Parts: sequence; C-alpha cells; structure tokens
Amino acid sequence: EKYKIVRIPDMNRFSAEITDIEIDFNSCQGRYNRNNDLHAYVAKLALKGKLSNDQRAGLDKYIVGNGRCGEATSYEMNQKGYVPGFRHDDNAWFKVAGSNNLYQRTIGREAFRALLAESPEPKIIWR
Repeated sequence: EKYKIVRIPDMNRFSAEITDIEIDFNSCQGRYNRNNDLHAYVAKLALKGKLSNDQRAGLDKYIVGNGRCGEATSYEMNQKGYVPGFRHDDNAWFKVAGSNNLYQRTIGREAFRALLAESPEPKIIWR
C-alpha cells in the first residue's frame, strides 16, 4: 500500500488517502470443507481457538458469508436510513422503457415521440 498524507495548515489537520494498493489472493481451507470461503475460514479459526468469540463477532460485521451479501447490504442500508426504490407521481412521470427485470411492453416508439413533442417541458431520465 502507498499513502499520500497532506498537512492542511489553516485547519490544523491532515488529509490521507491510499494512492496504490495491491491485493494478493491466498486460498484458504474453511470449516465444513468450504474452501476459499473467508467466512468459513474465520469459523475454522474460532473453532481452533485462534480467534475469540468477540473477535469472530467483530469480523462478522464485515465478512458476511457466501450468499448473504444482499441481506448484509439491506441491513447496512437500513441502518443508514436509505430506502430502496423510488416513489414517483404517476401523473408527472410515465415509464416508457426498461430492460431485464424492468422490461415491460410500452407505448411504442412513435407514440413516445408524439408525447415528447407535445410536452411543454420534455424531460427524460436515464437510469
């Protein structure tokens, strides 16, 4: 790792940032033969007494285990007050296109162009 640390004299503070980082992959043998699974490896270390229960619990905040990313992300977003989704006014907004899970039949290209031409303040949001 390389860091850049700058002193900010007027505020009597320092600013620091990582400017370069290199991460090497090392395989690990986890508990229950779940290899290359960091969560299972931490469980194995705890079982062997190389980590205390408190240490393991502390790591569980950051290492959530296979298949639990969505659950952990939802929990952390909720803790910060973020709400998934968006409530919009159906009278002001009209969905005209979507892909993958958001795909639905829409009004069609020509009807969309006609609506856009008629709108006094046309706005298109691309997400």
